[in-house]
Amino acid sequence: MTEKSDALAVPVDVTMRRPTLLGVPAMPILAAPRVVRRAQVEEAGALAALLGRAFEAERWDAPDTERELFCDETVKATLVVAAEGRLVATASLQVRPDLPECGWVRWVATDLDRRREGLARALVIGVLAMAGQAGCREARLYTQTDRLAAIPLYLQLGFELCGGDPEREVWARVIRLLSGGSP
Repeated sequence: MTEKSDALAVPVDVTMRRPTLLGVPAMPILAAPRVVRRAQVEEAGALAALLGRAFEAERWDAPDTERELFCDETVKATLVVAAEGRLVATASLQVRPDLPECGWVRWVATDLDRRREGLARALVIGVLAMAGQAGCREARLYTQTDRLAAIPLYLQLGFELCGGDPEREVWARVIRLLSGGSP
């Protein structure tokens, strides 16, 4: 086992923060037939399948997905990218009553065979725009240190690494991995 795989063997949950919703980039235009739109409750099964493929360690089914994304009042919207009759990417906006000035970017997922097409970028930008429209002043998200494809996207979109000393050590390791160095 290499040092790189050792560092990823035990992912660490981390938080990222975008301190302002000013300057959110414009929504990119996706090439047809890909369309960004709000998910419908009837798509809970398709969303569960997508989320289950993206988050293999988690169990997603239609009833739980419906409850989580459509029945929870804190989830303000779930966006999807639909292409050729199927859902290929998703992200949601959550605004919790304990922190109403903060929009949480949640459940960002893209089908494995559709990654690197700008789908997650479009969805995160859409969620940030909706957070601003909902009166939020900042955005946050949770991710894991082994999501080496997602973290650079979040950094490009203005998210910063959060936390104290232990988190800084974790982030230093992640940044070294992203830069091609050893952990």
